[in-house]
Amino acid sequence: MITYTSHKFNKINEKFIQILQENKINIYDSEQNISDNIIQLLQNYLITTLESSNNFVSAPCPKCGKKHLLPIQSVYQRNIIFKVSNLLIHLKIPIFRMKCFNCGSTHAVLPNFCVPFKQYSKQAILEIVIEADNATTEMVANNLEIEPKQVRRMVNLVKNYKNSILHISKVYQNKFVVNIDVDTNLGKIIRALPDIFDELYFKEFKTIFLYTHKKRKIYIHFKKLSI
Repeated sequence: MITYTSHKFNKINEKFIQILQENKINIYDSEQNISDNIIQLLQNYLITTLESSNNFVSAPCPKCGKKHLLPIQSVYQRNIIFKVSNLLIHLKIPIFRMKCFNCGSTHAVLPNFCVPFKQYSKQAILEIVIEADNATTEMVANNLEIEPKQVRRMVNLVKNYKNSILHISKVYQNKFVVNIDVDTNLGKIIRALPDIFDELYFKEFKTIFLYTHKKRKIYIHFKKLSI
């Protein structure tokens, strides 16, 4: 698997808000009905952003390290859930595959707002955890119309990374918004993460933030694009 980031992904939620508000959608009403046409507008914007950022000619193979990756005619659809204020937006995005002509391995190419083996986007997970830090999981679940166990699962997922985040904050203290320590609550820790946190995390641990799948061997490469 190749996970990549681009500064174009930083404004996705702001653009979603703009599209929804232009179409008279109340983003604070979790029961708001969103038509298929509006969902299509959001999906088209997301796909356009992905296609304009998807350039992996120079990426090395995560398995053998050689720069012999070429696109293959293989694309699958991936469900992803974004959180826009009190709305959960369900979208589908195309995931492309690359083939290494040195070792023959193939790799899915994921944008860094996707968490491997999770349907919720990273942004959605972190925002839900922030809300749960300020209220009960039941209140957050009721507001978003999801199961409380889903909220608890997200909170526990981020809790598992607390020590790793604290380590990175000490190493790159000047990059963080505010200083954090072991007694800092989860909400404040998440708010302190810098825009380049994914890159810093990969640099320290050589894996993807919030990736916890242990049942299969997976090759990961983090690719930062300057576009």
